[in-house]
Parts: sequence; C-alpha cells; structure tokens
Amino acid sequence: MIRVAVVEDNMRDQETISAFLDEYAAKAGIRFEITRFHDGLDFLDKFRSSVFDLILLDVQMPNIDGMAVAERLRAVDTFVLIIFITNMGSYAVRGYDVGASAFIKKPVLYAEFEQKIKRALFTIEQRDNKYFFIPSGGSQVRVMVRDLVYVDVMGHISTFHMVGGNTFNARIPLGVLSEQLAAYDFMAISKNCLINPAYIRRIDTQSVELNGCTLDISRLKKKSFLLQFSDWLAKGGRSV
Repeated sequence: MIRVAVVEDNMRDQETISAFLDEYAAKAGIRFEITRFHDGLDFLDKFRSSVFDLILLDVQMPNIDGMAVAERLRAVDTFVLIIFITNMGSYAVRGYDVGASAFIKKPVLYAEFEQKIKRALFTIEQRDNKYFFIPSGGSQVRVMVRDLVYVDVMGHISTFHMVGGNTFNARIPLGVLSEQLAAYDFMAISKNCLINPAYIRRIDTQSVELNGCTLDISRLKKKSFLLQFSDWLAKGGRSV
C-alpha cells in the first residue's frame, strides 16, 4: 500500500487528484491510502517522518505556499517524494532545490498525472527494495534500510534503532555491520555507533541529532565522519 498525502486548498482540484489516484490504482492493481489536507500549516502540524511515501503538494495556497511547506518538510524527512501541483512554471528551479520529483500542471489532466505517478512509484519501489538480513534469536530478520536510524554496540550485542522508536538486538560485530552498511552510506560517529545520514537533523561540535535523539561524536571519528557527510551531501544526500 502506498501512503499518499494530497495537500490542496481547492476542493475541486483535490477531488480530481483523488479520483485520478483511484483510477490509477484500479488500472495498476495497487492500493493507495489517501489523506487529504486543505492547508499547508495543517499538513505540517500533523506530518511525521515516514508517515507518507508520496506528497502531492499544491504550490499556491493561503497562509503558507507549497514551496515553504516543502522546505520545512525537508528538515525532518529526506525520503518522501514530492510532486508539486502548479499552474506556474517559474517555481521549477526552487522546486528542485527542495527535492521535487516532478511538477504537474493545472488544470490536471489524467495522461500527465498517470505518467508522473508511474515514475514516482517506480522510484519508491526501488528505494524500498533496499534491505539486508541480520541473524537474531536463531532466525533471520529483514531490515529495511530506510527504516534504520542507527546501530550501536555494547559488548558483542548490536542494537538496531528503527523509525518509530522500535529496537531489536543481534549478536553481530560492528566491523561486519560496517562492511554491510557501507553500500548504504551509513557512517561511524564512534567506535561503537553507525548512523543513517538521511536522518541527521543537526550536527554540533560534539554531537549529532538524529530524528529525535542526540548521539555523541567521538574525537577520533569526527574528522572522517564530517568528510563522509560532506561527500554524501555532494552526491545529493539521497542514497537510501
């Protein structure tokens, strides 16, 4: 099921977009869970990281425009896909600055809508297919990369901290994890902690804030971590 937010103040346009989503879902044999918002501020007030897979966001709205909504959104979620709905092409450059996947012009026509949604769903599928297996309690646990915030190690036990605050333990050395997670750009901030850079909210002189928690950066790892983080940002900051 694909979770979609439709943020649109015009009721007629909101109904059209929702109907097009239903039509696409019926043709493609998939399910959308659609949540509607009539105002950008209401959406931001209720938004939580990883709640939605895709946001269809009107650019011109009262109180706060769609671009400002997207800028605030990116401060807490670098994963979610954004498609702007607009009747003005002048927003394109600014839109791509906040990681817009596409623009759909008003009045919204189904042919263009279908094309942009199909492309977005392909991106979501490719992103969400990234996972790895960890041995835990005599079985193998599949871990979705996008849901893993960080891993820390105490003794021989690694604790996996997931989105939403869930955790689980596995008996696996950090060195093995480092090799396994290197492909997804996880970074060491100390000798016993690896973090997912996509969840970084703030970096201070001695700590990093990750999705609601603050972790210490060790003196020995600080330089290499900051270099890794700079390289990650330079390539777009969206490896996961």
